[in-house]
This record gives sequence, structure tokens and C-alpha cells, in this order.
Amino acid sequence: MRLSWRFFNGIIPKVSTRNLPDANAQTAQNVFLAEYDLQPIKAPLQIATLPDALRQSIYLWRRNSTTEWLSWTTDVDVVRGPIADDQYSRIYYTDGTTLHMKLWNGAKVEVSDVSIAAPSAPTITKTVLFNPSNITATEQGAACTLTGYSWNGSILKLTFYVPTHAVNNSNINLPFRITIPTYGSTPTGATDPRADIFDDKVTITGVGVFQVTDINNTNYVSTPTPASGWTVPYDKVVTINMNYSRTSTQYQYYVQTTVDQYGQESPPSDPSAQVEWGPNDALTVQAASGGTKVRLYRSATGTTESKFYFVAEVTPGATYADSLTDTQLSETLPLIENPPTAMSGLVSMPGGFLAAFNGKDVYFSEPFLPYSWPTRYRLTMDYDVVGLATIGNDLIVLTTGNPYYISGTHPDIMSQTKLPVEQSCVAKRSIAYADKFVVYASPDGLVSIAGGQVSVITSKFYTRDQWQALTPANLIGAVHDQRYVGFFTTGGIIFDFKEPNSTLSTTDESATGLYSDLEDDALYMIQTSNITSWRAGATYLLATWKSKEFQNVQDAIFDSALVIADSYASVTFKIFASGVQVWSYAVTSDAGFRVPTLDRDTRWSIQLETTDKIVECVVASEMTLLRAMEAIK
Repeated sequence: MRLSWRFFNGIIPKVSTRNLPDANAQTAQNVFLAEYDLQPIKAPLQIATLPDALRQSIYLWRRNSTTEWLSWTTDVDVVRGPIADDQYSRIYYTDGTTLHMKLWNGAKVEVSDVSIAAPSAPTITKTVLFNPSNITATEQGAACTLTGYSWNGSILKLTFYVPTHAVNNSNINLPFRITIPTYGSTPTGATDPRADIFDDKVTITGVGVFQVTDINNTNYVSTPTPASGWTVPYDKVVTINMNYSRTSTQYQYYVQTTVDQYGQESPPSDPSAQVEWGPNDALTVQAASGGTKVRLYRSATGTTESKFYFVAEVTPGATYADSLTDTQLSETLPLIENPPTAMSGLVSMPGGFLAAFNGKDVYFSEPFLPYSWPTRYRLTMDYDVVGLATIGNDLIVLTTGNPYYISGTHPDIMSQTKLPVEQSCVAKRSIAYADKFVVYASPDGLVSIAGGQVSVITSKFYTRDQWQALTPANLIGAVHDQRYVGFFTTGGIIFDFKEPNSTLSTTDESATGLYSDLEDDALYMIQTSNITSWRAGATYLLATWKSKEFQNVQDAIFDSALVIADSYASVTFKIFASGVQVWSYAVTSDAGFRVPTLDRDTRWSIQLETTDKIVECVVASEMTLLRAMEAIK
């Protein structure tokens, strides 16, 4: 009788030890079987020391051209801020309470709540630009009396009584001077309010002062025969186009926001009282006193339900004279609402927005404004949400009932689909994802979601009872190098998505927290009070591989064995009969070795323990059979 192993495969606990395929194992612990050899995995490498052994979450923060390990004693989800060229290297995180932020501005800053209180509504003051009754005029130094005017908002017609008017035959173009009081050097609200006098020529001689030269006598009350030295009273009408940029009255509202020292904008204030704004009106807005800046917005159509448009950014407490026309407005008021007071499961979506959850609700932030979480973006599931994961533009929502797909490129157009699979998530920290699939722990086993397809990927390996015995509610996991690495309360599993014959193995390593870092292509673990890197050490763990149980009709006796390894620093060969170890041997070379006489049995298995790579193992009932193998070798 001879048994030979050149291929070493993983475990299938669901299959009885006697019905396993010949190359599969009862035990495959701390093994790397991708090349079908029996290779031990490298020990974890210590990276950093934690403040204590109570840590559950870690994150490698890259900021200010350096890195820093952050840690928490609770379950925390961390994402980078979706802000281009962020000078503060901001990160955001959730721990079941409100949204937190850390940033670097020369020193580490912790913001425990990114919410900003909205300011009060702005106060608007309206003044008149030009009051026609205050306009005065003179002709040849003599005062003229304003006897009437008409005003339609942009065209001003003035009628002056001129008591004397000297006319001679040689010069009928006599000086006529009007003075218009103004507010400052250039009145607000007009491109040039002192312009375009119809029927007369105008020359600006000073602020608010016009020099008008009469070019005809058509405005006289009568038209006497010109004669030297005589005078006659008359009415002079001057028509002025005030040349306002706005020519009609409009009705509008104002709101304001404050901006903090990190550029985060508050929710808008309540709208101001409605303002009636005519062309001859000057509007002054009183800004709030909070924040480092205040941003002013106004409506364009006169209702509080309309969009508000950016007007100006001013110093807190300052006043601002608004002179913009509606056509000069472009930037709309961002949709800003403070985040909910309780959030968990923070993840980043490709469109520059974030997602989180609480209870049955899934929340989304405004794109590129991670501090704004509008209520209208919320979606509600049928079951309590356990955790979130992303695949491309899709958000996978794992609940205490069915999983959900939420798809979309903007939080305002997200659509949700309830997947017709009753596989709840029993452990938030078991959720892990790679490029095209998500894995999580359900009551029946590990579940994979990819392309809308849901499957229990461990159904071929564990019965439900076997899976439940592992306490999946305590599972934490991550995907690294196309393998799911998961840790229960004691020990863990390694599920290889690429190797159908060596899919499942175990490890006796333990961890209380995991962090998968794409930039380092490393899986970091919390082990007691240390941060370690999975499979990164210089030494190897002790690999244990136990074969299936071979059952014979007749009793079998093993006489000799052979183990071929790369080296023999630590290679142990063991024989089990009916599940009980009956012999152990420390292998030191690739030469065959004798097995002592053992009691007869019909159920046999062998076990290899090694920190070296083993490429083949042979056992035989006669040394001649083993030597035949050596000759072949």
C-alpha cells in the first residue's frame, strides 16, 4: 500500500473526513496553497504600538507629507474628504454618533461635530438714489424754479420756470445749469446716472452737476421776435435718461450663510422680508457677525421657493450695497443641511459624495460638500441597515433582512432595488469589498454580491450548524490579494476566490480590528496593543496540514515514509489512527525513514507540521515501494 501527496488542497468541513477528495484536508492551518505545494504563511510584521489593547479600529492618515496611525476603541468608519487639492488633508469618520472630522493646519485638529448653526436672516435697508424735488437749476447765474417733474423709474422730465432770459440776435445758446444731489461719486444702481439729456447738450462739471447748453428755443412759453437786450420768462423742460441698469421694479428675498475657518459653509438663514426694489432704490444688506466670511444670496423671481443666487462674500458684520442685475447672477445657493445627529457605516461614492446610515435610513451628502447631508436625499429600507459597501457607482446596503442595491451618479437620482435573496447581515465588521464584489457574514455562511447576483459562497464548505458554531456575529473581515481574511473570537478563515481546490483554510492568528490599505497593498491588523501587517514578517507561522482519513477494507500497516521539503528546520510528520495520533517524527532530510510497528487499524491519516515549504509526501507499507518512489524522484 502506498499513499502519495504532490498536491495539497484546502479543507471542506461539510464533507466527512473519509469522503474528502484525496488531496483535500481535515486541517489546513496557516497554509498558503496557491501553488499546490504546502507552504506556511509568513508571520505578521509589527508596524506600530497602540495606546492600549482596547482598540477596535485603525486608520493610516496620510497628511502633510507624512503618515500617522489613528485608533479608536469603538467601531469607526473613515474616508478621505472628497475635496480636490485639500490643503488640510481632511478625513471624516462616523462612530454611531454625529459626523466627525480631522484635519491638519500645522497641527492636528479634531472637529467632533461638523454641523454649523445657520445665521439669522439678513436685514435690508432701502434708500432713494435720486429725489427729483431736490434738483436745482440756474440760468446765467439766476436761480430757476422747479415747477414739476414726471418720473417713471428711468426717464426723468424736469420743468423749470426761468424768470428772465436774455436773448440777442447773435447768440441764442445760453448757459443752463442743473444740480442733482448724489450719494457718493457714482450713485449705486446706475451705470452712469448723470447721462443722456435729450434735446440738450450736457457737460459734467462736477459730482452731480450738469452744464446744459440750450440749442433751441422750442421750450419757450412764447416765441418772441429776437431783439437785443429784452427778457421774457419761460418754462424749460429737460428730459434726463437716468440710464439705470435696471428699468423695472422687482421683488426679492435675501438669505445669508457663514463660512468657517476651514471653508465649510453653514446652512442658509431664513429668508429676509420681501424687498421691493425699484430702479431709483439703493439696497444695503447687513451681514451676520459669525464665521470668518459671510456669503449673501438673493432670489431672482421674488418667491422664497425660487433658487437663490450668490451676490457677494463679505466680512462678518459688514454692509454690502447690492447693485447686481439678475443677469449678473450665476452661482446658485448650495444645498446645505447639517448631517444627522447619529450616523454609522461611512463610505465614499465615486461621484464625490458620501453615504452613511442610521436605523432603516441611508443618507447621502451633497457632492463635494461632505458636511452637507440634505434630507431629500434620504432613502428608507424595509429593515434596519447593518452596513454599507460600494461596487463602482453602486451602493450595497446590507440589512437585517434582504440586501439592497442603490444605484446612481448623483444623490438626487439614486434608485434602490431590493434583492430577492433572504440573506441578512449578522456582523457589520464582516463586510468587505474588492473591485467587483462584496462579501459579508449571513446566518448561513459567507455571502457574495456581484453584478446583482447573490450567493452563499461557503455553502459547499460549511453546513449551517457548522457555520453557526463559528459565531459569525463576531466575524471581522477584509479582502486582500483576492482572499477574504476573517477572524472570529478565536482563530480565523482564509477564503481564496481564485483557487477552487484550495479555497478554504484557517489560521490560529487572531485580530480585533482590520484595515486594508490600497496604497500599501497591505492588510493591517490589531493584535492586542500592536498594529501588524498580515503576511509581512520575515519568519513563518507553523503550518499544519492533516490529510483526509483513508479507510481500508483490510487493516493497513505503514512501514516507511518520505517528505521532500525545501529545508528541514522544522518539519514534523505524524500518523493518526481512527482520529488519534499514534506516532510523530521530526524529519531532517529528504531520505526515506522507517515507521515503527503500529497497531492495526482501518482508518488512517497523516499530518504535516512545518515552517518550511513541502512539495511532496509519501507513505508506504513497504520500504521497497518507497524506494521505487525515490528512484522516480
